Amino acid sequence: FGTAEGLSHYDPRYDLSFSGPPHVKIHRLLLGGETMPIGEAITVPYAQRDMRATVAVLSYFNPKKLSLRYRLLGYDEAWRVLDGREIHYTNLPAGTYTLEVQARKQQSSWSASATVGFLVARPFWMTWWFALLVFVVIGVLAGGLYKYRIYKIEAHSRLLEGLVQERTTELREQKTHLTVVKDELEGANAELLEANRIKGEFLANMSHEIRTPMNGIIGMTELLLDTDMDTTQKEYFDSIQRCGEALLTIINDILDFSKIEAGKLEFDIIDFDLREILGDIAEFFAPRAEAKGLELICWIEENVPEVRGDPYRLRQILTNLLSNAFKFTQEGEVVVEVTLAGNRDHAAQLCFSVRDTGIGIAPDDQARLFKSFSQVDGSTTRKYGGPVDLRYRHGHDPKGILR
Repeated sequence: FGTAEGLSHYDPRYDLSFSGPPHVKIHRLLLGGETMPIGEAITVPYAQRDMRATVAVLSYFNPKKLSLRYRLLGYDEAWRVLDGREIHYTNLPAGTYTLEVQARKQQSSWSASATVGFLVARPFWMTWWFALLVFVVIGVLAGGLYKYRIYKIEAHSRLLEGLVQERTTELREQKTHLTVVKDELEGANAELLEANRIKGEFLANMSHEIRTPMNGIIGMTELLLDTDMDTTQKEYFDSIQRCGEALLTIINDILDFSKIEAGKLEFDIIDFDLREILGDIAEFFAPRAEAKGLELICWIEENVPEVRGDPYRLRQILTNLLSNAFKFTQEGEVVVEVTLAGNRDHAAQLCFSVRDTGIGIAPDDQARLFKSFSQVDGSTTRKYGGPVDLRYRHGHDPKGILR
């Protein structure tokens, strides 16, 4: 019979009575946007795993009073209420699925399920052979990486062994060279020590040998000065005596120098009067001070006690310092002061100070005085004579410090 939308027909076999559940049908299925034939075996590639289905309910009952539910076996076993007539699933995993849809009217049971099945094929990277291939490749890469690592370690080890061997060879060569240099230096040092010893012995012997006839010359000169002679002869012999005494002083200094070099300079420790020593020195330098118009002052602090030591060495040091002071002082004064610096271990520490008003020495040049045979200025040598030699030595038992 005719209807508003076309011809319709009635088949009694599908009589839709109002008492039973309605009939439901899946009349359209899309996988990956492509329409699939319903009722046939459906297999789609992994890229077409998005599903969309349209459901139709064959009933004259009010659609608002119909209920629908669905489930996708293989993905979700639970039933879901369907609002509308379309079902959507996206990004389905690979596998076999069956879509079931049921409908019912109010107060009726659920209808028989309308079903459609399909298969989403596995991609090649989800297959067992691909997993096996990946496992094999990873194993090969791991083995290759392990072998490469072992090779690098062995190569680095060989490089280190080469460097160590090379460095060891260099150290052996350096050790051999240092041993040779050490032996040469020890030999040279032994030769220098022997030469120094021979020089000291030579100076000591020569000093003794020369000092004996010089003492004879000085003694005979003194005897001749006590005889009757004219003024000219007396002047000649006085000159001979002064030159002999000066030469004897030089010889004694040479002997002392040789003892110092050999480390055998000994002190003659006796009791002596310090004031008497200082008086003798002042009496000795008085003519020189008078000749140059200088004032000579000798002062001893009252609390300076009686002393015990080597008066000859003390007289020698003070004489040398005063000679130097008079040499470089043209006007003013020369002062010798003796003060008590302290007492320690039952020994008095005395400070002997020689001060003059001469040309002086610049602070930067004072340290040079403690070098052997040193002088501050060459012009000073030409004007006043030879260089100043102040020797500063540390012994095992130093008796004093010269500053």
